[in-house]
Amino acid sequence: MNQGINLRILSLAGQVGVVMVVFILMGLVAGQWVDDRLGTSPTFTLVLILLGIGAAGWSIARLVMWALEGTSGEKVDPKD
Repeated sequence: MNQGINLRILSLAGQVGVVMVVFILMGLVAGQWVDDRLGTSPTFTLVLILLGIGAAGWSIARLVMWALEGTSGEKVDPKD
């Protein structure tokens, strides 16, 4: 029965999407705030969005590696 593995994959996919959106939105909001304060129109917004994309990629890579390792120490049964 593959229900356990399917739920794990579905959970990971949801986490990846949320992490990507959160980091990019953080970069967008912070960049617009800095641009409003300094009067520089798209400069910091673009830079912080790109940093958000990089941070999201790094975080997703760590999340996937953690999920593949099975950090709780439990053995994942391929038949499960």
